[in-house]
Amino acid sequence: VNSCTIFIPNTFTPNGDWENDEFFVRGFGIGIIDIKIYNRWGERVFDTDDQSEGWNGESRGKFLSTGVFAYIIKGEFVNGETFDFKGNLTLIR
Repeated sequence: VNSCTIFIPNTFTPNGDWENDEFFVRGFGIGIIDIKIYNRWGERVFDTDDQSEGWNGESRGKFLSTGVFAYIIKGEFVNGETFDFKGNLTLIR
């Protein structure tokens, strides 16, 4: 049984209802993580290397509108296995 797993949501709704208001990458056995999120023009709107830090749909102090964003998530599990994920994330207001 592999105890190292990762879960990347594909949608979040930062509307202030306390449900799904921030985008978080969750999992088990994550040792190192690097998260980058880009808008449709390729501009980075969020990045972190802290698994406990989520994205609230803001960039440069402004709320972003509903849209599709691209993510690149790289890192290493505590067992030494690396991961590299690319995909899309939908922000719904």
